[in-house]
Amino acid sequence: MKASAQAVERVRSTSGRTKHVRPPVVQLTDLGSLPNAIRRQAAELLVEAFNHPQGWPTIEAATREVEEVLRQGFAIAALEDELLLGWIGGLPQYDGRVWELHPLAVRQDRRLRGIGRALVAAFEDEARRRGALTFTLGTDDDGGHTSLSEVDLYDDVPRHIAELADLGNRHPFLFYWRLGYVVTGIMPDANGPGRPDIYMSKPASLARFAGTCADLITPEELQADRRRG
Repeated sequence: MKASAQAVERVRSTSGRTKHVRPPVVQLTDLGSLPNAIRRQAAELLVEAFNHPQGWPTIEAATREVEEVLRQGFAIAALEDELLLGWIGGLPQYDGRVWELHPLAVRQDRRLRGIGRALVAAFEDEARRRGALTFTLGTDDDGGHTSLSEVDLYDDVPRHIAELADLGNRHPFLFYWRLGYVVTGIMPDANGPGRPDIYMSKPASLARFAGTCADLITPEELQADRRRG
């Protein structure tokens, strides 16, 4: 993953002089190798980031989900020192030919900074390394945020998919669509009447998208940067 470990910010001090300050380094690393305190943050982030009842209503339920993802597949964390900024999981399907992106969560106060994009790129790299031919995910419309909500999807499923539109609330399907994912199916009423789940997929052969977060760095790059001083 491309990172700019040498990037600096110019900050004007109280004396009027401009000094160069290195911005915080965000490290991408295996969540399973991290201490329980970080895994606890991963569970807390699930509770905070997802709506109820479709999400995880308690820290106990979220902790079980973190453990299940780690047991069945893999998880990657975005860390700033000891603070978990976000994490992403990968689960195998179809004997590992397909890998599901589940879940993806980023702290509310760190969104729209490229962390989610970088985590998706890291998920794709790891799933591809494990033999993935296809990446897939489900993104729920449990709040009436897309044109697929509150309509009879059975009358013409292909048309409804082709005409899928956001209703102004920045539904997550837009985020994944920009990263190369396309809608490959829908499950009507998955979250209650008129509340579908939207399935999106992407071929693993597709080149990685550009524009990942510039201030993220892999563990190997972090060590090399430290050796450079």
